[in-house]
Amino acid sequence: MRLHLFLYMSILAGVCAQAQTVFTTNSLPCQFGECSSSYYSTNVDVSQMIALSSNSPPLLPGQEPYVEQYWDFSEGQQPYESVLWTDIIVPQNGGDGGQFPNATYAEQDTIEPTNVMGWRYYGFTNSGTNSGRVCYGLDQPENLPVTDWALFGPPIVDIPSTVQYGQTWSGSFNWLSVYFQIILVSNYCTYSASVDAFGTLVLPGIGSVSALRVNELHTYSISIPSDPPLPLDLNTNQYYFWLVPGIGVAAQVLLLGNNVLYPTTLPFTNAVQRVFYTSYFTNPVPTPPVPSPPPGDLFIQMQDGSVVLNWDTLSNAVNYRIDYTELLAPKWQVLGYTTNMSWTDTVTAPQGFYRVVGIP
Repeated sequence: MRLHLFLYMSILAGVCAQAQTVFTTNSLPCQFGECSSSYYSTNVDVSQMIALSSNSPPLLPGQEPYVEQYWDFSEGQQPYESVLWTDIIVPQNGGDGGQFPNATYAEQDTIEPTNVMGWRYYGFTNSGTNSGRVCYGLDQPENLPVTDWALFGPPIVDIPSTVQYGQTWSGSFNWLSVYFQIILVSNYCTYSASVDAFGTLVLPGIGSVSALRVNELHTYSISIPSDPPLPLDLNTNQYYFWLVPGIGVAAQVLLLGNNVLYPTTLPFTNAVQRVFYTSYFTNPVPTPPVPSPPPGDLFIQMQDGSVVLNWDTLSNAVNYRIDYTELLAPKWQVLGYTTNMSWTDTVTAPQGFYRVVGIP
């Protein structure tokens, strides 16, 4: 018995369960002149931003649990936020760009009006299972006597060519730094990423878009490469970012871990970005909708030859009509009406479509 569900918010206005998003690196900005703007802040409460709903719908036998999320990051600029511009530029125009000869483009971050924060150097590779966006390294000017640039060895595929819910990837890389022009320091990082959620993301100025959230763990160890190595730093950072088709990385939350070997006072413990403008993406529905009950709000179960439908309360609905059809291009049959949020029907065909219409 194949069953299909539709939940209608009101008469003549219907929605169905959103398909899980698939992201490809074709959505990443990489053309010279493309740009985006984000609201940027540090040391803020991110607990609500990274929390996930856990209200999974009832599952059919063999079905994996999932919960479609709703992230509302749509509020306007706050007093504690700055505007960060990200421009796609020729690699040679970035800081120490000559150190990254294989990069095909760079991202330049600037805090308005002119405070350049740094550059990241990228390209793309198509090498079977290791295809995607390649990060060659970065350049981040600091008020410290240390080399600004970090050339990754090996370069890493930080975003695979195709990304979908449940996917994982991992890797490691290293780079060398020089302090005070004479002290050589070795930096080593391992990372593991998982796409732990999907759903709808609402951005300021852009509106509602489909998104995947990536949860990535970075573990850093820093040492002087002597025999034996002299450890200087060991810390772990948690990194969340939201991938949106057509935009790329649309929001980010970075949680910074302290040095467990020699703890110090960090200038900030987290950083947040949320995009509000891009030069290369136009949302066909820019106005954020009023959120409906969490996706997955119409549930189905098979029980002893019967179909049991359950759904969440719809705003402004005092009655519900249950419709049924066996056709793919349906002519709906009214099964009945109820004021409850549940309906049981007897299985009579190998395939069926159901919908619930909320009536004010």
